[in-house]
Amino acid sequence: MVKKDILNSICSSEVRKNILLLLNDGPADREAIRNNLDVTIQTLVPHMNTLEDNYLVIKTEDIYTLTSMGRAIVNEVIPLLDMIDFFEKDIEYWGTHDLDFIPPHLVKRINEFGSCARIEVPLSKVYEAEDIFIEQAKDTKLYSFITSFVFPNFKEILIDLAANDTDILIIISNELYQKILSDFKEDLEYILQLPKLKIYVYNQNFKIMSFTLTDHNFLLRLLTLEGDYDHKRVICASDQALKWGNDLFEYYLNNSIEITQA
Repeated sequence: MVKKDILNSICSSEVRKNILLLLNDGPADREAIRNNLDVTIQTLVPHMNTLEDNYLVIKTEDIYTLTSMGRAIVNEVIPLLDMIDFFEKDIEYWGTHDLDFIPPHLVKRINEFGSCARIEVPLSKVYEAEDIFIEQAKDTKLYSFITSFVFPNFKEILIDLAANDTDILIIISNELYQKILSDFKEDLEYILQLPKLKIYVYNQNFKIMSFTLTDHNFLLRLLTLEGDYDHKRVICASDQALKWGNDLFEYYLNNSIEITQA
């Protein structure tokens, strides 16, 4: 375990954290560090001394380099700090919603979401908001959807998307699959004939309302820790977020079975 004073020397200062991140990319002199961090020499020197005192950084003439111990610690601690920073940006939301649908290897990368927008949609405008998102998704080449619910007009939505030459991949929970077979079997038979659409069923535990991925962003509808849906949505659009979203969809796709007939 890392010594407490070493952890404190990293965690208690954004300047020291940024110094370590900079030096993790390679050695630098004091002036280069100062310019990169946009701080004064008077501000920088005490932080450099603290890092040297904790054997995280070594100075040779005027060049600062991470020690072997420093590099090992940075590679472990900095991702943890990034994770904490991500959750702290909206701790009330992330702390009250269920993230168990995310496989362990992707939980470790959740900070890749970057800056996301959280939108709360009034119950009276749920369908209107969905129509807006679908309209924006029409210029995407691939529309990927994981869901445990469907809107009553899901058939019309999918036909509309398919008409725009969009490839559509849908993964549904087994519970939803049984409901569709019971209540919307004819609709299912029809949409399975759409040439650019495939539907899969995920037979394991399904603890998410829905996840929608386009070429431009992804949208999450999460369940609360009590298992309820509260109409809050998260939209993320950074390149790293899209990579994460593709990896999440691929994980579920690899563990699902294609539906070929109703």
